[in-house]
Order: sequence, then C-alpha cells, then structure tokens
Amino acid sequence: MEQKNNSDQVLNTVRSIVYHLNDVNWVKMTQKMMALPINNVKLLDDITNIIFDRALKRQNYTHIYAQMCARLINDSKFNNLIATDTEITFQKVLLKKCHDVFYSNYQEELNKIKDTMKNDNMVPKKCLSVVLNNFLFDFQKRSICNCRFIGVLFKNGAFPEKYILKCIGDLGKDKNDNNYELQMHCLCIILQSVGLILSKTSYDLNKKINKLVSSMENHGMSSTLKCLIKKLKIMNSKDPKSDLSITINTATEIYTLKKPFLIKYCENKKLKSTGTTSELRARLSRYLKGTISLDDIDNTLSKEECDLILIKAKTNKIDLIN
Repeated sequence: MEQKNNSDQVLNTVRSIVYHLNDVNWVKMTQKMMALPINNVKLLDDITNIIFDRALKRQNYTHIYAQMCARLINDSKFNNLIATDTEITFQKVLLKKCHDVFYSNYQEELNKIKDTMKNDNMVPKKCLSVVLNNFLFDFQKRSICNCRFIGVLFKNGAFPEKYILKCIGDLGKDKNDNNYELQMHCLCIILQSVGLILSKTSYDLNKKINKLVSSMENHGMSSTLKCLIKKLKIMNSKDPKSDLSITINTATEIYTLKKPFLIKYCENKKLKSTGTTSELRARLSRYLKGTISLDDIDNTLSKEECDLILIKAKTNKIDLIN
C-alpha cells in the first residue's frame, strides 16, 4: 500500500510537470523530473505514457517535450534508473511507444471503429461520419507530432541513427496507400529535423528530397505539403541565402492559407488579428525555426480563395479579418 501511495505521488508530480511545460521552464522541469524516485518498471512505463501522450497532444510544444526526453535519455543516471537486473531503460520504453504510433495501421484502426459503431444500435448513423472525421483528424495529428518528436530526439542524440533511417525508408513506399500524402508529410517533418545531420553522413539525402520534389507534379497534392517540400529543397541547397526570397514566399503561403483558423484562434484568445508584413514575418521566422507550428491544421480553402489571399499577402498590410 505504501509503495502504491508513493507511486501515485510520483505520477501526480509528473502530470504537474508535463502539463505546465513550456519553452521557458523546460530545463528546470527536466531537473525536477530527474530527481523523482522511480524504482520499478511499471512506474517508469506510466511516467513515459504521461509524457508521450501530452507531447502528441500539445503539437506546438512537441519539440519541447522531445528536448526534455532527450536530456533524460542522455543522463545515464536517469536512463538506467531501474535496478541493474533488468535491461529496461527510459530510452527503450519511449522508443517502443514511438514505434507503435509510427507503425499503427490506419485502415485497421478505422475498421475497428466502424465495426464498433455498426454493432452499437444506440448510436445514430449520422454520428458515424462525425466520429470517422474526428478519428482521421486525430490520426493525422498524432502521426505528424510523433514524427516531429522522433526527429528532435535523434537530433539531440537520444535515438539511434539506424532507427531514424528505418523510419525514413519506410515512409512513402507505396503510392497507392490511402495515407500516402500523410506519409509524405511525416517524411518532410522528420527530414526538417534530421536532414542537416544526415547530410554529413554517408546517407544520400538528395535522393530522398529529389523524390519529394518530383512528387509535387501531383495536382492533387495539398498546398501545405508542397510548401513543406519547398522548405526541404531550400534547406538542402548549397547556398540557402540565395533562396531567401523563396523561403519567405513559402512561409507566407503557409501562413495565409490558414486564414480562417487564425481568425478563430484570435477570436478565442481575444487577440488582434491584423498585422503588418514585418510582424507577419516575425511570426514566420518562429515557424521556420520550429518554435511554433502551423502545418498540422487542415487547409479548407479553395484554389480561388488561396490565390486571392496570396495576392493580398503581397501588399504592405495583411488583414486577417476581412
């Protein structure tokens, strides 16, 4: 009973840490996590679940959670906290959870939900489409956040190179896959984090990026994914400064395509939603550095609406209200 009470106290502390984690306090919070008395495998697994689940839900802070986990993994005392008679480590537990999400089968999960809904006579049929749409959104968000999480962990030396190379190699193998575009999106997210590191190894990064660039000829590809591929191409260019104007245009396109969602966000937060071009680019620079993320929001604008917004975006002032 005493051990259970101690475990509950530890888990409550972990929840408090991960729920209040941000880019200002993460170092202090990581040190607080390192000081916790974790003395059994189940407690370690529960702690990892809490951290991982929160990391995938707070998409704008996923990279912060990854940095915290990387520091915990790279700290030999914490990573080998469990008794020496077991091979369980924080790194292995976390890697398993990332692996499960990465290789989760969309169609299998979708079929399970459909079967459950069909067998439940109490659920109206019109609710089925709502449930399925919510599932699709959550699946895409979870997949993308997981790839960002994996990329940052590798970037910080917390995950092995062979694992990240396997992830990269397994994405986008089958063009006929129902989730092919999502896989391309995930590939871009991972390469954004690890591309520069891999380019210094024997790995042929050009081959992968060239394949992504050639896929842009697909007219059905979303504007968001095309923007991500352009960013990768710029990142991999020999002289990034020469493509600075392309970077700004690409980021501006991503930002302006999110107009309806940004309006709603500003209304909810009671924020002013009009800004000059310089203010816009200040936010975009944060996006490009990975501090904030706008690419997980689905684009619902038509091509005509996109073209109109892009024309307005070239003026000195960008009004997100009108």
